[in-house]
Amino acid sequence: MKDKTESPAPRARKEGLLVQELHGEVLVYDLDRDKAHCLNPTAALIWQHCDGQTTIAELTRLLEKPLATRVDEDLIWCALNQLEKDHLLEEPIAWPIGMERISRRALVRRIGMAAVLLPLVTTIVA
Repeated sequence: MKDKTESPAPRARKEGLLVQELHGEVLVYDLDRDKAHCLNPTAALIWQHCDGQTTIAELTRLLEKPLATRVDEDLIWCALNQLEKDHLLEEPIAWPIGMERISRRALVRRIGMAAVLLPLVTTIVA
C-alpha cells in the first residue's frame, strides 16, 4: 500500500490514442472519445515524462533544464489537472492531503511574466 505522503508518479495513457509531435507540441487524438488535444511544449514535456515512475518533484527538475528557469511544483500540478480532466492519464492523480487543485488563472496571477511557460491543453471534438 502506498504511503499517503509519498509523491505520486502519474502515468500517461497510451491505449486508444494516436500521438503526433509537431514543432515541440504534441497532438493527441483520443479514439475512445473522438477528441483531439493539442499539448503545448510545457504540457507535452510533462505528459511524455508521466511514466508511472517519475515523481512530481522529478518532473519539476526535468522541466527546469529545457525551460531554462526555475519551475514551481504548482505548474506540474496544473498540467496534471488538465491532463486528468482530458483523460490523458491512466488513473486519477493522488492529490496530496490538504492541497487544492490550482487553476491556470490562479497560477498566472501568482507567477506573472513566467505565464508563457504555463502548460496548455487545447481540446476540440472531432
